Amino acid sequence: MTTSDQLRTIITNLESDRIERTTTPKDRTNIRQAICAFANDLAGHGLPGFFLIGVDDKGSLSGLTCYDDLLKDLASIRAEGRILPLPTMEVYCHSFDEGDVAVIEVQPSQVPPVRYDGRIWIRIGPTKAVASPEDERRLMERASASTRTFDAQPALDADTEDLALDLFTLSYRNVAIADDVLAENNRPLEQQLAALGFLDRQRGTPTNAGVLLFGKDPRRTLPGAYVQLVRIAGPDLTGEIVLDDEVSGDLASVIREVEQLLKENGNPPAEFHLESHSVTVDVRYP
Repeated sequence: MTTSDQLRTIITNLESDRIERTTTPKDRTNIRQAICAFANDLAGHGLPGFFLIGVDDKGSLSGLTCYDDLLKDLASIRAEGRILPLPTMEVYCHSFDEGDVAVIEVQPSQVPPVRYDGRIWIRIGPTKAVASPEDERRLMERASASTRTFDAQPALDADTEDLALDLFTLSYRNVAIADDVLAENNRPLEQQLAALGFLDRQRGTPTNAGVLLFGKDPRRTLPGAYVQLVRIAGPDLTGEIVLDDEVSGDLASVIREVEQLLKENGNPPAEFHLESHSVTVDVRYP
């Protein structure tokens, strides 16, 4: 969400292709087309688009008054099912002396093209248009390039301070990179992490793999990043639970602690069940 100062700058920027203005919220077709176009982000800015209600084409406020029903009505556009895939957007209001501004902030889609009633809308400078076959091809290529496995996707709520970087520099890096290459490597640590897939270059945030391998507290970013060890007395799941332990932390520490728990409990055969981002270890005694 933008601040009032940031929004004031956005309002006065009359040349941006990431901004559309209107004085009234009555034209819902125009609003839906704009949301679709901002989500497609044909220019590849990688930044949100803003639909401003209560601002004229010259950047002057029209004296709009925001109210709850207006914001709820605007937010409901997302769930109508007419814009697909569903856009990622926020709806909020800022108040100024000259009046209120209702803001629809739309994030670029990771899986374009986005369609409104079956048509792909895009921004061409300050105007909207239906995408040409070439525009559609560009959007589809971008979607293919951005489709990554879970481990390679950025952990959006994390930053490099959430990583135990000594684990990377003292343990993993020495194994992953040859000594002579490492000796000649003058790149910053962030570039080394990115080269090995542990940092997203575009966003500058750790990837999910980076959080799982080197995170100080992976569960803060990935709530299911833990191993649950359960020991049940008896031949089936209805027996008494005699051990129920959760292990979390960086992956190397988790493996060591799980191995120790298994040894302390007779190291019986274990069954691993992968569910979401968590691993559950069921240890069953005959």
